[in-house]
Amino acid sequence: MTTPPPQQRRSLSRRTLLLGGLGALAAIGVPTTIALTRPPSLPLSATLTGHNSEVYSVAFSPDGETLATGGYESTVRLWDVASRKTIAALNHPHGVRSVAFSSDGETLATGGRDKSARLWDVAGRNIVATLTGHTSWVTSVAFSPDGITLATSSADKSVKLWDVAGRNTVATLTGHTEEVFSVAFSPDGETLATGSGDNSAKLWPTR
Repeated sequence: MTTPPPQQRRSLSRRTLLLGGLGALAAIGVPTTIALTRPPSLPLSATLTGHNSEVYSVAFSPDGETLATGGYESTVRLWDVASRKTIAALNHPHGVRSVAFSSDGETLATGGRDKSARLWDVAGRNIVATLTGHTSWVTSVAFSPDGITLATSSADKSVKLWDVAGRNTVATLTGHTEEVFSVAFSPDGETLATGSGDNSAKLWPTR
């Protein structure tokens, strides 16, 4: 009686091995199971109520202790994050579109539908400057990392750079063909990014 030759194990090609662990295991007959898991949902921490209309913008102070919220009803609220309570209500007429803290947390900027940006003393809860020059509503505000410059964007398709101490415009950036919705400084403060309804983002040197 002729003894049949032992069954040879089929070798795995380089391509099979490159398919990854599951593919290689399946190729040599090892049972495999794929477990599909759903990402965990995060529990709600708190709901802050007090605005009586849409809230368009939120910003934490650098120390994380205060939250600023800007609403359509012309109110900026400052909240104590730990207690979840309003500690101040600031009035910016005709609705607030954007809020931003300076890097030292001492100044809050707001941009509104009244075509202005406003600077507020956070500790004193009072307005220190109204910056005017845009011809339509101010959509976004952002401080440079050093706090020296404020950038504002507008539905008038322009972006303005302001000297915070002098309260004056130092540059007007034009080039977008639709309203500008957002502004942001790079970490070194040397580049400003802008986003617009013209389907583009642009980068601008600030020095």
